[in-house]
Amino acid sequence: MPSDQLVPQNQPETSIESLTLDNSSLLMLSQQIWLDTDRVVRIYDAPSDVVAFLGDGLFTIAGCLYWACTYYAVSLWKKTKNLKLPNPTHKDRLDRMFNHSKHLADHDFLLSLAQARLDFRKKGFIDRQHVQEYYSDNDMLVKVHEKIKDEYAEKNEAIQWWRKPQEVETYMRQHLTAEELADLQDIVEGRGSEKALNAFAPLFETLASNFVCFGDGPRWNVVHVSMTLEVSDTDNVSLRLLTHTTKTLALDLQVGADQFADTGLSAPVTAVQLDHSMRAALVLLISSFDPWTHILTSKFSEHYVYFPPVPVGPVGQPDIAYTPNHDAYLARVKRRQETEKLDSTLPAGYPEKLVSDLVWDGRDLAKSYDWNYRLTEADLKELDEALRGFKALNVPLGQISQETFVLPKLHDSLRAISREIHQGHGFKVVRGIPVDKYTREENLIVYAGLASHIAPVRGRQDHLWQGQPADVVVSHIKDISKEVDASRIGAPAYTAEKQVFHTDAGDVIALFALGEAAEGGQSYLSSSWQVYNELARTRPDLIRTLAEPWASDEFGRAGKRFTLRPLVHHQPATAETPERLIIQYARRQFTGYWGLPRSADIPPITEAQAEALDTLHFLAEKYAASLDFHKGDIQFVNNLSIFHARGGFKDSPEKQRHLVRLWLRDPELAWKTPEALQPRWDNLYEGVTPEKTVFPLEPTIRSSSDASNVQAAQRVGKT
Repeated sequence: MPSDQLVPQNQPETSIESLTLDNSSLLMLSQQIWLDTDRVVRIYDAPSDVVAFLGDGLFTIAGCLYWACTYYAVSLWKKTKNLKLPNPTHKDRLDRMFNHSKHLADHDFLLSLAQARLDFRKKGFIDRQHVQEYYSDNDMLVKVHEKIKDEYAEKNEAIQWWRKPQEVETYMRQHLTAEELADLQDIVEGRGSEKALNAFAPLFETLASNFVCFGDGPRWNVVHVSMTLEVSDTDNVSLRLLTHTTKTLALDLQVGADQFADTGLSAPVTAVQLDHSMRAALVLLISSFDPWTHILTSKFSEHYVYFPPVPVGPVGQPDIAYTPNHDAYLARVKRRQETEKLDSTLPAGYPEKLVSDLVWDGRDLAKSYDWNYRLTEADLKELDEALRGFKALNVPLGQISQETFVLPKLHDSLRAISREIHQGHGFKVVRGIPVDKYTREENLIVYAGLASHIAPVRGRQDHLWQGQPADVVVSHIKDISKEVDASRIGAPAYTAEKQVFHTDAGDVIALFALGEAAEGGQSYLSSSWQVYNELARTRPDLIRTLAEPWASDEFGRAGKRFTLRPLVHHQPATAETPERLIIQYARRQFTGYWGLPRSADIPPITEAQAEALDTLHFLAEKYAASLDFHKGDIQFVNNLSIFHARGGFKDSPEKQRHLVRLWLRDPELAWKTPEALQPRWDNLYEGVTPEKTVFPLEPTIRSSSDASNVQAAQRVGKT
């Protein structure tokens, strides 16, 4: 081998003890060993940047996408350099690729690196000059990438919003059929049919024109990727794409020779009509151009690494699951405190400490507060009379109200419970409903009738019943995992597993116990105000994280992928109301659950958000009150100030845990709904009519928690 050339070898020839961050790229080039920035030694498993450089990524979708964009960028750069009057389009596109970061201002440096890689593709080796200049002592691309990450963190922008080539490939594998993937792999390996080439051709211009450089290669805005996949079938395809400047633009993909005249690519392309099954392929690669033919058919390396399908979920998602892992949480806390400069101030206007009866430590709350209301014989008699009176009216259950379920004496006590929920400690347990005395329908009438005197407005929990539009106001919380296909279950409410701390939707949650588990199933409540006070005192940076917009997975609800909203909402005191703080979140919307993993085509959560989620859970667990929940009990909980959870449980043929849930609102005492939550609250409470109201008597999976329904809705773009 000539002394001025460096060719990757197949086998490592040095001990891993000699690796440092400064020499890892050179060693990877020569011996296929490298050390990542977390100081983890890897063999034959290089970072994305080096994989494509060495050739291991040659026969992958990601590798082809990487090399196509590299070629395109270098082509524009050369044309801009060589022409006295360069085409303005070239400069505009180069600026778009690099000017999103101050650390990429030196186009020449970065494009020289790209040129070195193209030389490697053509020759099978790179000049040692390139290695010494860019890799040996500096590991420049790692440093550039780290600087960009720091810059984005300083600007409070998440780098996870940008998809790498491997992440685009992952997205493809989650959406393409097996046949389409086979066609694509044929293209990647240089033997694709003309039909497949034409089908995958049209979006090269879109991809090449809209990527940005992050030091480790090209990336695309997540909205760009996901919106591209949703393009409708048409002869003249137009897309609205979100670029890194957050401005939308339309790109006409009816491309011809005239539109490619300034790219240096010789083959014209015409857009083709794609059938519906192929729309997911639109974001993929062009291979009918001369450069692609060279790249795809050349065999530079016998070492072939095929990227296997990646588990579903958003690429870039931190290592976090629905069930919190305390060891992983502590490791994340330690890592962030050691490597990040965490903010030590609260968001503007947020209190250093909340003072209220809503602030309590559940470990000793029972010493100062009796949360039980035990129904007396007189109360039970009045409930019986109200039940008979309502049934005599012969009206639908949707007509249950204070006027149709009359409780002349018990009413005042129930209104006092509402005041305790809204203005006191935030929860109360009504005990003693004789469940076995009533039929299932009668139990629901008594439950809803009693609840109407505490919070008279019932919220919509589902908009479908047996496939038809309806206002379903009751949900059954019961383990039905053995009765239905478990892959349909997208929420823990329908399993016997532990349910972590969270909030529901709506102002007030009511839970009525029709049955108890044979073992376990403990109910836990925790003051979110107590949790806030500890965070404000010890980790104000996490308050800032919670106050920023989060991408909350809608699982296809109302045709939405995700909703951006903060998890914490502060309401300053006014002349009429005290200062309030509302934390609203359900962990599964950020981690997924069972048959409903977090959607792949939305932004992953950040490391800071992952830590915040775990911190909320473990602090809530620390300060929780444990409630005995017996058959015939009804819990009423302020959903705006209290987290709730439950322990895992076991049922038996004789004893089965079975709760019935209502989402309620008391217009007289209701807190002001935060603006970011108003659309969700409107969906719950607005337009619910007695005629359309449904009270299911048996457990069924809500449509938004049924994975089969959600996946079908996502495929057609609506619920």
